[in-house]
Amino acid sequence: MDNLLTQILQLIAALTIALQMSVPPPVSPTAPSHSSPSPANSLPLITSLSPASGPVGTVVTIKGRNFTPTGNQVYAGGKPMSLPATGGTEITFTAALPGLNPNNVAAIHTYANAGSHPAPTVPLGIYVGTKIGRTSQAKIFQLEL
Repeated sequence: MDNLLTQILQLIAALTIALQMSVPPPVSPTAPSHSSPSPANSLPLITSLSPASGPVGTVVTIKGRNFTPTGNQVYAGGKPMSLPATGGTEITFTAALPGLNPNNVAAIHTYANAGSHPAPTVPLGIYVGTKIGRTSQAKIFQLEL
């Protein structure tokens, strides 16, 4: 059982590092320096995620501002997803973890259910990008394995 725990911890550490490396660098706004920001040339901002945690397949709602009707790039631990925004303030996506082997998840659940061990979570930094730029700070979604 200790060997399985070691493998699980190594998997979580590797996933966390991979997710941190998959986040693109911030993009500066393209507005001229002499103009004051307006909604049309402001960076997107995430104000909340609902729910804040859940298993793979959870539908997550991102609320914020300065999203675009089409072409928003949602970064959630992997390749960006191009998604529309409702009214420029809301985007939904389905939580996933690219490259996660279902057999590894099954092993994690077997270990967690064998004792009083909680199922581990992997923090996903959620960013939204538009043609103006990308959110400067991530909101964290706890992906339950």
